Amino acid sequence: MRKLLLIFMVAMLGFSVNPAAAAQLELTGYEVWVDGDLYENDNTVPGLDDSGFDWDTGLGTLTLVYNPADAVANGWVDAWFDHDIYEDDGDGVFNDELNTIEGTPDITYGQFGVSGTLVEEGDAWMWMGYLDIFFEADEEAVITWIISETMPDPEVFYISQQDDSVGYGPIYLTSTITIRQSAIPESSTILLFGAGLLGVAGIGRRSRKQE
Repeated sequence: MRKLLLIFMVAMLGFSVNPAAAAQLELTGYEVWVDGDLYENDNTVPGLDDSGFDWDTGLGTLTLVYNPADAVANGWVDAWFDHDIYEDDGDGVFNDELNTIEGTPDITYGQFGVSGTLVEEGDAWMWMGYLDIFFEADEEAVITWIISETMPDPEVFYISQQDDSVGYGPIYLTSTITIRQSAIPESSTILLFGAGLLGVAGIGRRSRKQE
């Protein structure tokens, strides 16, 4: 009888325990600006590789190849992300999202980082990009945005977001830019190459006539 009572008490204790709800992360909005052209949510951004990015959680790596047709002075590219952190109870309520900016941006390309909140109290967002990109006509920029749960190295410029009320975060937004030779030949290079081929063909025809 005592053994059955003990089993009953343990069972009742198990039913009475209500573990804290886990938190979940969701990317509810994004914008990418390329020289004034806006791409948002369902729009496809030209030159953007999202194979390493999870559009549901908003974690991973986005890589953009920025290759304007001509040399550009003060080209600008940036991306805005709205992550919502919820309690995993299906109510879709976020209450206390906070952002922090750490480190020094790369002024060479006018890097910037901004964080803020939307109209709804506690709904934070992150925004990072480059306002002063200059390269020659035969060059292109490779820009990456990385959003991760792993803290960056101390010298890296980043924005973090967390929600202490549900015990989730931080997540971290970082970005890099690299200037490289364009993988696509410029029109002048193509014309020069074509002229060279025509010249070689002409020499070949003259040689055959002399024979």
